Amino acid sequence: MLQRWPHHAEALRTLRDLAIDERNWDEAIGLQERLLAIAPPADRAAESSWLAVGYYELGRLELARGAAAAAAGHFRAAVRTDRSFVPAAVALGDAYEAAGLHRDAIRTWERAAEAD
Repeated sequence: MLQRWPHHAEALRTLRDLAIDERNWDEAIGLQERLLAIAPPADRAAESSWLAVGYYELGRLELARGAAAAAAGHFRAAVRTDRSFVPAAVALGDAYEAAGLHRDAIRTWERAAEAD
């Protein structure tokens, strides 16, 4: 279907949901970015939230693997995508702490607390 109608939102959502079920976060993020690009203005906030969740989950995987720097990059992307997504901000602080960047971790947690 996407070969014929590359901007078919329902097809993209279905593929995204399948990727999420398979925990294929890279694929889910790519599909969600396509959805965000074609979303009407009224749907952009919801689509951005989905994208932030994808980055957050990818960051959690990296942090569990011990790759704190890579995890921090994904958590930063989640926070940039959805500034109100507090779990990503808290996890970003956790990634900074795991990387030994204690001052950055504290500042990140403080900003998350102030924003919420």
